[in-house]
Amino acid sequence: MQSLWTRLCGTPRAAIKIRCGSLDAPPVGEPRMVLVQTFRVAKHCSGIDRHNHDKVVIEEFTLHQWKPFLIDDRPARPSLHGRTYEWPFEFLVPGNQKESFRGCRRCRLAYRIEASTADGASINTRSYVPIRITRCPPISSYELMDPLTTSGKWAGSINFSASILHKAIPLGGLIPVEAHINNLDPGTLIMKARFYLLETHVAHTNSSETNPEYLQRIVIEWSLDTCGDFKQSYAWQQCLDLPRVVGQCSPDFSVYGVSMSHTLHFAATIVKDGVELEVGKSADYGETSGLTRSSDAHDKLMYITEIRYQSI
Repeated sequence: MQSLWTRLCGTPRAAIKIRCGSLDAPPVGEPRMVLVQTFRVAKHCSGIDRHNHDKVVIEEFTLHQWKPFLIDDRPARPSLHGRTYEWPFEFLVPGNQKESFRGCRRCRLAYRIEASTADGASINTRSYVPIRITRCPPISSYELMDPLTTSGKWAGSINFSASILHKAIPLGGLIPVEAHINNLDPGTLIMKARFYLLETHVAHTNSSETNPEYLQRIVIEWSLDTCGDFKQSYAWQQCLDLPRVVGQCSPDFSVYGVSMSHTLHFAATIVKDGVELEVGKSADYGETSGLTRSSDAHDKLMYITEIRYQSI
């Protein structure tokens, strides 16, 4: 999400510096610059295997190469580090260019600008700066997305419903939700009610394998106020805060055989006739920061409200 300073002053320009060994001597050779895309994916498996670096695949592509920057006609500016040469540069990002993402420690797509100068022999001075490519639609573009409602029965007789106003949610935004639980028998108590955001990774890291690797984790959980009273019906209407840091929860993506999606779940803990009943939760997906392997999780998902988690 763009900061207030960025909105007022505009997106900061990328800058890259190359320092030569001598402060007074001009750079030998023409400075050159390229834009590089790096895709990194490791085997999506649980346990100690995830630290096996032999299974990490790294692919790099040169997306753009600028023409060499000429020194002869460029005046030098004195500075604390000797003489400084500056060249402006620009690059128009194609509309179909893949966005940067960092889904987890196992998969990411990153970009960097590399600059170098060489004397034609053995000396090669190189520097780089990472950049992020992302699309920034206005928040208003999400408001017209279709709403979504899910409903059903828990324990055969307890009616529930959950709805969101629109399915597309910007990074760092709010999920407006409304939930109801009705038709509770006397003596039935809602101990806990909550929404939680489930993140799903699907990775085809090996073309020879027919089944993809499938991982899930709970990103964040929001507790709902139940007051601890015996009621026949409960109702909640509020906005759920999504993480603002991409490292905590990346936007949805699908690139190079790796995809990530998010689903919003509504769950409750009900005490009925002295028995504690967990309803609405698909399975135990581990701690908030952990990933759990699940080969048949599609068969376990229940009472799901799907959302798209887009960057902005």
